[in-house]
Amino acid sequence: MILLALADLRTEVLLLSDQFTITGLGYAIRHHQLAVLVLLGSGSLWRRFG
Repeated sequence: MILLALADLRTEVLLLSDQFTITGLGYAIRHHQLAVLVLLGSGSLWRRFG
């Protein structure tokens, strides 16, 4: 799931690394909510099942 979330956010991460703006970050979070939630919850899953 983590790899799929990163693949979904690949373009946004490239754009943010080129020029970081709060608007760009908000767009990435707003339009890729599932991928962001998977990445935020992955630490908890690693501790629980790792």
